[in-house]
Amino acid sequence: MIHGQQFVNLVKRYFYFLVDDYGFSLISEKQVNDTGSVRYQSSDVYVNLSVDQPGFELNFVFGRIGIDDQANSYSFEQGDLILLECCHSWVWHQGPESGVELMIKEFARLLKNCGDACLRGDSAVYSEMRTRRDEWVGRRLKEQCNSSLRKDAEKAWQNKDYQTAVKIYRQLSDSLTDVEKKKFVISEKF
Repeated sequence: MIHGQQFVNLVKRYFYFLVDDYGFSLISEKQVNDTGSVRYQSSDVYVNLSVDQPGFELNFVFGRIGIDDQANSYSFEQGDLILLECCHSWVWHQGPESGVELMIKEFARLLKNCGDACLRGDSAVYSEMRTRRDEWVGRRLKEQCNSSLRKDAEKAWQNKDYQTAVKIYRQLSDSLTDVEKKKFVISEKF
């Protein structure tokens, strides 16, 4: 288990390149018992790392100051970074470190190897990541909505409420399974 001060020290050890290579400043470091947080920023970009209880989960986010840290916006994470074209060959290295230290080390390596454009505030890269994230969120919301509609359609079908089933199947028309298409055709006949 890593305690707050150990966490801060590890972040400073592995993320040194933000200061040395990109001119970032260490803006804040906080530790309370087993939690810790570190914030770096340049004139345009911030990088935040924190570890919280109860699961000692590491949070790593970055973005543009005044844009991605505003209401109705969001920071980016390692998952956004790894999907960039420049990161396709990046692989996680298992080292002698473990747990939180390994994650800190690998997040630093990921950001250093794949995040140059992000750290320089390149708006095209941020736009690409935002578009990808927005598309993913849209797909996810549609999947959740469709899942709920599918349950309602199945319930209507089981209850022989064919008019309701038809209405719901129409809402799902662009994503009906073969079985749902058959049920839709049958329901329309009633």
